Amino acid sequence: MLLTKLFLFLLIFLIIFYSIIGYGLVADEFFLSYKRKEKQKDSTEANIISAFYLGITILTILAFYYHLLLGFNKIINIFIIISGLFLFFQRVKFIQTLKISIIPVLLFSGVLISKTHDDFVLYHYQYLYEINDNSLKFGLGNIDVRYAYSSLFAYLQAIFILPYYDLKLFHVPIYLIYTSLISYLFFKFLNEKDKYKFLIFFILIFLILKIKRLSEFGYDYIVQLIIIYLFIEFYTKKKNNLKLFIIYLYCILIKLIAIFFLPIIIFFYFINKKEFFYKKNINYFLFAILIVLTIIFDSLIKTGCLHYSVIASCFSNEIFSWSINKNSLDSYLQMVQLWSKGFFHQSGVRNDNVIEYLTNFNWIINWFYIHFYLKIFDTVILGIFIFIFLYFTSNKVFKINYIEKQKDKIIFLLLSISVTFWLFHLPQYRFGFSIILLLLFFILKFFLNIRTLVYKNFFIITIFSIIYFNYSNYIRIINEFKRNDEYKFSNFPFFPINDNDFFVNINSYGNVFYTPTKGLSGTCFNIPSICSIVNIDIKKKYILNREIIFIKSPKSS
Repeated sequence: MLLTKLFLFLLIFLIIFYSIIGYGLVADEFFLSYKRKEKQKDSTEANIISAFYLGITILTILAFYYHLLLGFNKIINIFIIISGLFLFFQRVKFIQTLKISIIPVLLFSGVLISKTHDDFVLYHYQYLYEINDNSLKFGLGNIDVRYAYSSLFAYLQAIFILPYYDLKLFHVPIYLIYTSLISYLFFKFLNEKDKYKFLIFFILIFLILKIKRLSEFGYDYIVQLIIIYLFIEFYTKKKNNLKLFIIYLYCILIKLIAIFFLPIIIFFYFINKKEFFYKKNINYFLFAILIVLTIIFDSLIKTGCLHYSVIASCFSNEIFSWSINKNSLDSYLQMVQLWSKGFFHQSGVRNDNVIEYLTNFNWIINWFYIHFYLKIFDTVILGIFIFIFLYFTSNKVFKINYIEKQKDKIIFLLLSISVTFWLFHLPQYRFGFSIILLLLFFILKFFLNIRTLVYKNFFIITIFSIIYFNYSNYIRIINEFKRNDEYKFSNFPFFPINDNDFFVNINSYGNVFYTPTKGLSGTCFNIPSICSIVNIDIKKKYILNREIIFIKSPKSS
């Protein structure tokens, strides 16, 4: 029975992978006016997998307006997935399908988790629960201010809520971003020029060794992974079409932390600026506008703000009754900054003065000990070890011409600016993982010139890295069966969903909402919609048989 469940899970995992790529391939043809037969002639495995990133962009936008207009429906979800699968098999040969499936299958063990990411229980799962009940809710930020910051990626996840499985496939789209990147890097190495192979292989091995299971990352990490893909594409291609800039906008749509990568994007814009004014780019520009509008609409619906990160853009309750309390947003923004700089986890003598703690880098020493040393230092050590190991297992030093050296110097400078910007504002590892890794590579590259890699060594090292990956996950899974807490593997191969006790509340309008029995110390995890720890006012209307809910905090002003 367990093996049957596991096999079906793997099959669904691959079907979703193919379906997303199918939409990406069609979008690529549409945006660049490709003829399918002409495109197939140039389709390497790396290019096919690249379509995955355009596919999730298209599907996330589609999912948002699908939710806005109709509400999610499991039958429609099945139709969307099958349509993508049909588009995929129309365009990808059978042998190529087998090739691009190898890495996702070999890394499948990483998605088998019982202990989830901490934010999953706090609000990720419940936010998806709230947007999936077929109603349209305005003012979700008044339930929990973290909902204001919840990623639009949740709408993509909602497409994969299917009969029987419900929200059990929650993590599949997230983990596919990781496995797709590993697969892309693998085939990119095989097809790329020698001068880029060292960088590609360095990142490939680092990601396999460093990120071994899904519970290590949430929405912040998937942005970092997509940024790594974007950098490789920008760096290795002389011409970069607007697809990459669209995907970067998508990263901002998922999480605003993608803004840390902006200096690199600006650089690649200037070295390819002629492409931006090519007459066939109108489709990309229109889609870019749609992404920006989607970001605004999502924020307006959840918070009554044009963008939740700009408090001045929030409308008053006289204009939008569901507008979030500006003080709540301001307090949460300050809390995130304090958390990222280690205020709540101070070692030694504690400084409770917030202003003093944040002034003149008083926080930096504490942050170094409680965050850099514990979470970033091992990344630096692992990166140095991999770089040196690849260096001494390679052939002769590869000669880099003057233009390439100047380009690398500029990229190094811009990555330094990005990391500095990250350090000043939100110096948490998961917010800057990609730029830290890339900066480390270019620092090491200045001390040790890259070498030409041997194909035999590439396959041997990759195979051993994947064996280590699966062995680590095998040990973890065995241990998760032995746990005696709420994270014990009780629903293998899916994460456990435990019951949560709650109270029933009826507001002045006669509408019901639910509250966890633990009150402010509890979470809304797996509690019926609408769940709120704080007191809220709810009004309901029906438009064309669609339930429209307006959520207001009694303290809103």
